[in-house]
Amino acid sequence: VKLRDGSVALKLKMKVPASMRDAAYETETLSTAKDLIAASCECKSGAEDEEKVTCVHVPPVLYKVTELIHEGLGEHVVAHLPPVFEAVASSWSPDDLESVKSSMVKLIEANGDTLSL
Repeated sequence: VKLRDGSVALKLKMKVPASMRDAAYETETLSTAKDLIAASCECKSGAEDEEKVTCVHVPPVLYKVTELIHEGLGEHVVAHLPPVFEAVASSWSPDDLESVKSSMVKLIEANGDTLSL
């Protein structure tokens, strides 16, 4: 998701198992590489509307993404992005292109590989 300030955030929607019951809560997060922008959860403690709280069901979503990146998701994403880039890159500014390149390098390095552009 592109934010108002031009930065990019990752929006994730996922069911997270309840710790003490046989149930799952629908969670949704919006985060950048450094900040949790928004979070919601169906549990009683979860944030709603404009509340600035998060419950214990939100961090596991972010952790799972980190875990998947280290298990090869990053490499898989990088391998399948060139056709997407070809379709949309003509509408990007030079700053956008540089930002995407930098993000790709970070993703590849998070996977344990090295790359320089």
